[in-house]
Amino acid sequence: MTARRVPVSVVEAARGLDLLLFERSGWFAIDASNVRVPGVRPGSLDAALALVGSGAVVSVVGRLRPEVAGIDVDAAGELGAIVVETLTGWCRSRGLWHLVRASGGGPGRAHVLVVPGVHRDALVGLVEQLRGELGLSHTKVDVRDRLRPLSAPHRRTGVTAPLEAAPTALADLHAVLDLLASPTAAGGRPARPSTTSTRRPRAGLVPAVAMRRRRRDLPPAWARYLAEGQRPVDAEGEDRSGVELAATFQLVIAGYEEPAAWEAITRAHPDAFTKSRSLGRSWWWYLWNAAVESADTWRTEHLTPPTPRSTQASLEVLRDASTAVMRDGSQASGWPRPTRPAAKHDASSTLPPSAVAVDEEAQRARAVIAQVRGVVAGTWRSWPRRTRHADLELVQVVLDRMDRVGSTAVAIPQRDLVLDTTLRSRATVVAALRRLTTVGVWRVLSTYQPGTTDTANTIALEPAQEMVGRAVPQLGPSSVSLPLAPPLPLRLRRALPSPTHAHVAATLASLTTPPAAAGVPVEVLADLAGLLPDGAGEATLSQLRTLRGYLDTLASLGLATVDLAGGWRAVDHEDEAGHDARAELELRGEQLHHAVAREVSAERAAFRARLDPATRRAAWESQRAAAIARDRKRDLARHKQWREQHPDELAQWQEAGRSRYAAMSIQEQARTRHRLATRRAADGVSEQDRYDAWVAAIGPHELATRSVERAAAFDALPGPAQRARAMMWATHRAAWPLTTPRPRRPVDPPPPEVDDLPEASLLRRPVPLLDDAALTFTPRVRRTRRIGR
Repeated sequence: MTARRVPVSVVEAARGLDLLLFERSGWFAIDASNVRVPGVRPGSLDAALALVGSGAVVSVVGRLRPEVAGIDVDAAGELGAIVVETLTGWCRSRGLWHLVRASGGGPGRAHVLVVPGVHRDALVGLVEQLRGELGLSHTKVDVRDRLRPLSAPHRRTGVTAPLEAAPTALADLHAVLDLLASPTAAGGRPARPSTTSTRRPRAGLVPAVAMRRRRRDLPPAWARYLAEGQRPVDAEGEDRSGVELAATFQLVIAGYEEPAAWEAITRAHPDAFTKSRSLGRSWWWYLWNAAVESADTWRTEHLTPPTPRSTQASLEVLRDASTAVMRDGSQASGWPRPTRPAAKHDASSTLPPSAVAVDEEAQRARAVIAQVRGVVAGTWRSWPRRTRHADLELVQVVLDRMDRVGSTAVAIPQRDLVLDTTLRSRATVVAALRRLTTVGVWRVLSTYQPGTTDTANTIALEPAQEMVGRAVPQLGPSSVSLPLAPPLPLRLRRALPSPTHAHVAATLASLTTPPAAAGVPVEVLADLAGLLPDGAGEATLSQLRTLRGYLDTLASLGLATVDLAGGWRAVDHEDEAGHDARAELELRGEQLHHAVAREVSAERAAFRARLDPATRRAAWESQRAAAIARDRKRDLARHKQWREQHPDELAQWQEAGRSRYAAMSIQEQARTRHRLATRRAADGVSEQDRYDAWVAAIGPHELATRSVERAAAFDALPGPAQRARAMMWATHRAAWPLTTPRPRRPVDPPPPEVDDLPEASLLRRPVPLLDDAALTFTPRVRRTRRIGR
């Protein structure tokens, strides 16, 4: 691997090593007693070194990047020399990059910096072994993640020892860290690239942001691969890269984010992810980015319901147009927009009267919006403290949109607000809208028409006088009243942990511009940033600790710094370090914004598909088929249970069924017979075939016997009941094509052969059909004699 250009001086090489060995943030100052100077948290290496010699600051300490291990050897004399020699020999035998720097506290005391790679655990074990063999404590030999940088002086001597090997070590370290660069530092914040002075990180060194997925366990085969190093059966023929790519894909769809996925890889079995761990995290990013792209593409294509063909073309045109707008960044919500040039003459003289009226209406609306901004600036610190910063961000976004369109009432879809703000979900937006309606900022008018995709509820501002009357008496006046700080760009806000961080950074930037302005004390900033309860005069210690936590996070991201007096200020983004930090954050925020945009697009496509008539009809048919299948499954289970019963129990069931059927009315019997026939037809059973099978099963004698019994029962019925029953059977046979039953004479035993008279054939008339007999039945009239006649 080709080494980079060697710096011209040892001092410049030492500073270059510090930029690579240490995190960009996390610096603090120490005094001569090796105690941290309270309140001094520089935001960068240059800011930290600039404080050396000012006040009680005698040196600075930084945090090593995750790939680097620092061993602090504080044993004097020969013991220290033995420890250093053992460590360096161990590193040379394994080909590891290492550097020894005399700490300045005396002979034997030194700092050993190592890039251990996959040998970190072995290095920690070696240090513990040396402590045990030489009888040294943790204060004499220990592995540290915080050390004094190479370009900082010793706290006692004030001398920065020169490193003659620094130029060569810097060139070698560049080559090593190109393979071991970490994409994110501790806490999940974006990390800088491993090069020294690039204005923008290379795209290949930034891990992709996957769509949000619910965290779940890995499939058993891939969980076994991580725990035991055993490849799944379907991956036996793949090479190492193919197996690790497939495993990374499983981590993505299981809901792992990039830091959690890499942590799982580093803790996996030694036989799992061997190539990724040997080549480093930045090489594994290529697998991660490919897996994220594949998983997100599959989810977008397969989990989004199909769009009807009639509207597919128009949706594709809209999607392409929106993608072009987002890529251009000129018209996307929350991104910079082209401003209209100022008019050089009175344009109202050339406009028609209707246009002049519209322009005047827009000016009046903008005047109302300006009044509402002033009221919000004086009252937002009185809102509920837990949600006030998220609510304020939503207010500013909505007011900006109203100002652009020149109206105090704008229909805004809730998903547009998800895209324009850093609020995480539509439910969060709805809750914020409800809170702001309660305090009287606006009214939400129900203008959304259910069943449509082009309407939305309208947000209408309350008049400023009514807003003051509603909001201030309820919540009380704020302790300060300053204009609202301009919000940070959306891509920068998305890269920050919360809306509170974004507002603190925006407030700090508005108060410390230009860069020569003095820093803001934390006590003042706590009130200006809205971190105090309404009416609180002074911040408590707990509130100051909370604010310092926000400021420390901003300092670690390169957005804030502190001076010796404890005053905080925004980092100047005109210099190289500030520009690099902001560029990395904006790149990270842009990736997060695209991930949110993909999710919103998928949700909107699914919503439109649910409202489409063809899709709804297809869903209904699918649900109907599923219900029929469930009924069929239950019937089969019931029939199976019925067939498996004992013959005696079956006979009891049949008798009970016949009794229930006989107790029904004629109409209920007709409905029951039709329902059972319909169910049998759905199962593919023919009524005629079923009847023929029944006749064949009972035999001619049983059929003749039942016919006689049924005929006798039929004769016993009243005339109207006979006709109704005959019509019921006729209707059933017509609905389910059945042949008319005719009673057959028994053939076994055969009738005796008796010579009949020729007139016998005339006497043996065929038995009329039951239906014909019922329809031609004439009731007999019993005649009675009159007594006494």
